[in-house]
Amino acid sequence: MSTHIPVSHMAFVRARAGRSKELGARLSSLIEPSRQACGCLHFALQHSQCDADLWLCLLYTSDAADDSLRV
Repeated sequence: MSTHIPVSHMAFVRARAGRSKELGARLSSLIEPSRQACGCLHFALQHSQCDADLWLCLLYTSDAADDSLRV
């Protein structure tokens, strides 16, 4: 019997000065395609409340061996 353990991926992304809105738009465009990818359990994008240039991408996958879901 095999046990599947979800794998989490986190990426902190910092925008260049004055370009956070543009970065947010580009990162937002990854949400739906990532959620529909095989093995994706959850994908979320968070914008820091303390640092206007900092973004966090969170991805949970069903298998560590699946390389099709790289942020």
